[in-house]
Amino acid sequence: MRHYGYQGAFAAGTVAVGATLGVVIPPSVVLIVISLQTGLSVSRLFLASVVPGILLLAFFVACAQAAALLRPGLVQRRPKAPLAERLKALPGLVEVLALWGGVLGGMGFGIVTPTEAGGLGSLIALLLGACSRQLTLRGLLDALKDTLCLTCMILLLVAGAMIYGKFLTATRLPFALADLVAALQMGPGGVLFCILVIYFFGGMVMDALALLLVTMPVFFPLTAGLGFDPYWFALVITIITTVGAVTPPVGVCSYVVSSTCRDIPLPDIFRGVFCYLPAYFAAIALLAALPGLATWLPAALGAP
Repeated sequence: MRHYGYQGAFAAGTVAVGATLGVVIPPSVVLIVISLQTGLSVSRLFLASVVPGILLLAFFVACAQAAALLRPGLVQRRPKAPLAERLKALPGLVEVLALWGGVLGGMGFGIVTPTEAGGLGSLIALLLGACSRQLTLRGLLDALKDTLCLTCMILLLVAGAMIYGKFLTATRLPFALADLVAALQMGPGGVLFCILVIYFFGGMVMDALALLLVTMPVFFPLTAGLGFDPYWFALVITIITTVGAVTPPVGVCSYVVSSTCRDIPLPDIFRGVFCYLPAYFAAIALLAALPGLATWLPAALGAP
């Protein structure tokens, strides 16, 4: 992006924000952990996240376009590439679409279970790497190492969350919180707004995955009792907590980009991120106005 004339902070902010899409769309680790905690179907969660993920991406593009129009210095206008050159670049998407379609399609049509879909995705990735001759023994070992580290981290977080859930049950804190909310005499909309505010500010000081693990035992039963669709609620809080992954003080994605682009100060990266914050809130507002956007695809495909 910088090679093509993008302003450094804007380019870094774009990369940091783009990384949060991986939390929302399949195969999201956060959605898998939510499924483990709440008992929701991971295949339905994955399918339900497709439309919100596409909407969030569209809002990101709109924010980037708006920023480029309002501040011309952020980007340098270049002539469009010829159609032949653009068509020549399309085969690069085939591998991504094959992997994504194989995993989601297998679960959506009931061909494989979510566990089997993980193995299918690994097999497709190995075959694609072998066919493209880009998979090396070193790369395979690095992938296995990263997978092992990530799996161990998730298992430890889940174990800690289960212990924490037992503690909450013993202290009756969830029941006390539910009584407190009921005493405030707020409607379901007011309760949901308070929960979203908690997740918004909580995501700024805690890792998104850890925050969800700690709070889901409290808020999930509360919102279910108020009549909110559990899959819709899971996606809304997933989106709102991803904001904390790019905003100060614990915006882990912004810190990762800063460690790679050391010549761009961290405050500048945060300023680049702020251009995209309206996209998150627009996506949540649209899901709140049209909850069916998060539940239509699983129902249409009859996902288990």
